[in-house]
Amino acid sequence: MKFLTSLFNKQPTAEDVKVLVDNFLKIDKRELYKYQDDIKQLIRTISKVLQTVKKQANGYPNNSINAKVWMDGFGLIENTKSLYEYFRTTAMDSETERFADLWAESTLSVCSHYHHMVGPSMIAAAEMKEKSGDTRTALVYYNAVIKDFQSFTEFNFDEKPPNNDEIAALKSLNIALKNCLKLNNNENLEHLDLLTKTHGILEKFSKANN
Repeated sequence: MKFLTSLFNKQPTAEDVKVLVDNFLKIDKRELYKYQDDIKQLIRTISKVLQTVKKQANGYPNNSINAKVWMDGFGLIENTKSLYEYFRTTAMDSETERFADLWAESTLSVCSHYHHMVGPSMIAAAEMKEKSGDTRTALVYYNAVIKDFQSFTEFNFDEKPPNNDEIAALKSLNIALKNCLKLNNNENLEHLDLLTKTHGILEKFSKANN
């Protein structure tokens, strides 16, 4: 791609990534085999911009963050998610896995305190690791979601029903628990109990809104 070539002699920006992604998403998936080198360069470009965002994020949310840096990070989240969703319907599992990783990493760089955003990206990355046979890393990702999200099962939703963000977090927790138990042959009793609680909350919420 002509625009990709023009990036070789400059430090890419989040704006450059958006242009690249917009162009890639226009490609007929049946023609992707013609763009192998471009896809590799796209991944390198996104990774380079992401590393810059992570360095400039200043330990956010524990510290303040420049608004432009946050916007760049949020743009990377949207773009890497779009690429993951685009590639996941192809036979290019290795590239899909890489975009899932970049989506999760982008999310954690500026939105690590937004569980409803972290959950889906981590689950996507974990499922791609599982699909590729890397169950060890998949379990690390699933367990990270479980550890950070299990407190949602202790909320008093009888007083205040879960909002959409909380439901999204609970759904991610539910998937992480199911997949973790599957990989561990259902031998973790604590996870089984937690899954029962999570499923119960989701079931009750669904019935209340039908």
